[in-house]
Amino acid sequence: MKTLTLFAIFVAGILSCGSGGADSGNPARGFGEQSDLSRVQRSAQGGFEVSYTVVPDPIPLNDYFELLVSVLELEESSEELLVEVDARMPAHNHGMNVLPSLTSIQRGQWTASGMLFHMPGHWEITVRMTRGSALDTAIFNVIL
Repeated sequence: MKTLTLFAIFVAGILSCGSGGADSGNPARGFGEQSDLSRVQRSAQGGFEVSYTVVPDPIPLNDYFELLVSVLELEESSEELLVEVDARMPAHNHGMNVLPSLTSIQRGQWTASGMLFHMPGHWEITVRMTRGSALDTAIFNVIL
């Protein structure tokens, strides 16, 4: 009888893992429903308006896509603007498995090629703008 009880507890534990939870099919689990999913925003320090478009749209799961990133400078400067693009899953504390390449198209526009989201869920796309020693960021929420 003791062996049967232990076996039943073991089986119950196995069944409760994986797909047994009420929201386990929700790729945005833990991400607030009222969170901002916009593709246009002002940077954290307020110096830029940053936007992006996706090719193809919507973002495919486990397949490469590109971002067209636009950065509108709200403050004039003669210093060179450096832009970086990256993405991560904050709930899993990891980023992409690939490094995207960034190409300047024209003043204020870049293409980030080789982006790949290998898991469904909440991703954050981070656009970093560096001018001299000043750093500014825009972080976009994406649900895949």
